[in-house]
Amino acid sequence: MFASCKNSNIIDDFEDGSFGKWVVEGSAFSYTPATEALNANISGYKGSFFVASKNHGTTVNGHLTSSAFEIKKNYINFLLGGTASPSANVELLVEGNLIATSSPLGEDPDLLDWRSWDVSHYKGRKANIRIYADFNEQRKGLIMLDHIEMSNRAKSTYLDLYSFSVTASKNYLLIPAEDSGESSMLSVFSGDQNILTVPQKISPAREKIDYYIPIDISGVNRGKLSVQITSVKKDDVIWGNINQADEYVFTYDEPYRQLWHMTPHYGWTNDPNGMVYHNGEYHLAYQYNPYGTRHNNMHWGHAISKNLVEWENRPFIIAPDSLGSIFSGSSVVDAENTAGFGNNAIVAIYTSAGGDNYELQQQSIAYSNDDGRSYTKYGMNPVLSDREHIDFRDPKVAWIKDQWVMSLATGQSITFYGSPDLKNWKKLSEFGEGIGSHNGVWECPDLFKLRYKDQDKWVLLVSINPGGPHGGSATQYFIGHFDGQRFVADKMDYPLWLDAGADNYAGVTFSNTPGRHIFMGWMSNWMYSNDVPTTFFRNSMTMPRELFLKYDGEKIVLGSKPVPEVYDAFTLVKEEKNTTVSDLFLLDPILPENDGAYKIDFSIKPEKDGKFGFALMNDKNEKALFLIDHKSKTISLDRSKSGMVSFHPDFAKTISSPIVTKGSYKMELFIDKQSSELFINEGEISFTNTLFPTDVYNKIQWISEDCKIYIEDIKIYTL
Repeated sequence: MFASCKNSNIIDDFEDGSFGKWVVEGSAFSYTPATEALNANISGYKGSFFVASKNHGTTVNGHLTSSAFEIKKNYINFLLGGTASPSANVELLVEGNLIATSSPLGEDPDLLDWRSWDVSHYKGRKANIRIYADFNEQRKGLIMLDHIEMSNRAKSTYLDLYSFSVTASKNYLLIPAEDSGESSMLSVFSGDQNILTVPQKISPAREKIDYYIPIDISGVNRGKLSVQITSVKKDDVIWGNINQADEYVFTYDEPYRQLWHMTPHYGWTNDPNGMVYHNGEYHLAYQYNPYGTRHNNMHWGHAISKNLVEWENRPFIIAPDSLGSIFSGSSVVDAENTAGFGNNAIVAIYTSAGGDNYELQQQSIAYSNDDGRSYTKYGMNPVLSDREHIDFRDPKVAWIKDQWVMSLATGQSITFYGSPDLKNWKKLSEFGEGIGSHNGVWECPDLFKLRYKDQDKWVLLVSINPGGPHGGSATQYFIGHFDGQRFVADKMDYPLWLDAGADNYAGVTFSNTPGRHIFMGWMSNWMYSNDVPTTFFRNSMTMPRELFLKYDGEKIVLGSKPVPEVYDAFTLVKEEKNTTVSDLFLLDPILPENDGAYKIDFSIKPEKDGKFGFALMNDKNEKALFLIDHKSKTISLDRSKSGMVSFHPDFAKTISSPIVTKGSYKMELFIDKQSSELFINEGEISFTNTLFPTDVYNKIQWISEDCKIYIEDIKIYTL
């Protein structure tokens, strides 16, 4: 303990005017405690001395670390003040492991107020307290600390660390959560092992319970668990509402849950990852938060399909670890056992994203020998690092010209690496300078070969965020040549966009599908993906599509159409007569019984140049208006009156994209609750957009604003 402290419960009060056995590192702290002379306005400290970081508007960085002490009481209380900043905090380390972090709330930066950690789980163990500050001229701040004590009573209603014990008696521990609000960190310990692998960020229920986070505790049934949650108040709703259940019961069939698109069972999803075909099954991994409905805690979720239409949700396959969160990547079938994990092992290559802001991005691998049901991480991860890049992620790997080739997003470029064994990589080349859109960071590349008019062409997909043509995120592509070392793009009018809509991002192709290039994307946009009006899950994947090259009358384009398996899943139920439209023509109803999932085929032939299209409508007068304008050579979607749009100010904006105008347009429109996927002229254009009507669209209206149009071959299909 500390010589200046007469009370054995006091860890330190700094009243002898020194730091005693505290270790000072760096420039952020002086070598003696501060006094009231620092600032006459500072209040709340006890006695005459307290800890304060330097605050001169210059660059300071450093730690102040206590000597070890034994935790003997249930709580550690301390006085904390200063400016709210992620660049300054006080930390609790138990036997070298970071257990709790507290930052000044900043409501009154000159006031030190009580904060408390619940350390009942750690009684009898050795601990240290560390204070950290990192300020500069742009990031000014102050952190102050005083009177650190142990007690069996928390002096603050705001617990920076709350612990309690529970005996696991059922399959799930249910943690009450709120959709938004201040975040906390959750850990669940069985003995000394966190069954969540690392602390996970959650939004605990503070004022109301929106949903429960299910923690699978079936593996420790009848065992003692210690649950730890940071940053909670004693009047938060979560208190007293944590319980257990044998089944996780929730409303799976909520209003915007699609019927045949892949959605996570619960939780958040974004980029498709690890897409591979193996032993008759399509494996789809994806960016997944199993502990909430917003982007956090990135794991690889997992779903399996035999027909690309019906998806079986499986437990997540790769979880965060000491190297960081599990960001995007790919999977391959290592048929020749180049990596040494076994013939036909599935090898996942992914980004380990560590650091406070995921700034340490490295490439790691894991492998499966049980048909993708479970993965073992390689013991020598990471396999590729480059500390010069902040953005160094999303490896897409394929066997090309007698080596594994990795396409990796590196800031504003794509860097290609080669390897004989998936473990040892060398840089081949870099692509991107002076070409394409650089309005956002480059992400999620994919390099593959397509056949066009008896010649091989190589296509490189590159997603960007923000900076898409509709705001937020979008995917561009390049067409060119790859010789096994270097990609060279053909001279074209870049950027070229994969999809004319707003909601098709980060898509890549499945590996191990010879002769087929099957693409799936994330059906959302980073502008509003965290706010879409779903409850137990957020976001979905596009339908699987075949990619091909096609001439659109002006240039070669990358086209896409639904895979044949999707067509096979639909049945023709209704045909309508051809009609001529000079103003409006309404088909009501589309189907006599409508569950929100159907397909409509038709052709539009304009008599002359003009503006024309169609609208999806429902009985509540909500309308999604699709228009082609020959004069401006655009296709647009006005979703301002399409249903729920107020969840984000940018969602209601009209989406408009350039098109090559034609004498006729063959339309294939797929609707599935919240999604609309329109394919024009055999997939020459895809137009993918989400919609949130408050009732199903049960009628379609064709519109001609200034020219006569002919509607032909109207056919309606259901699943």
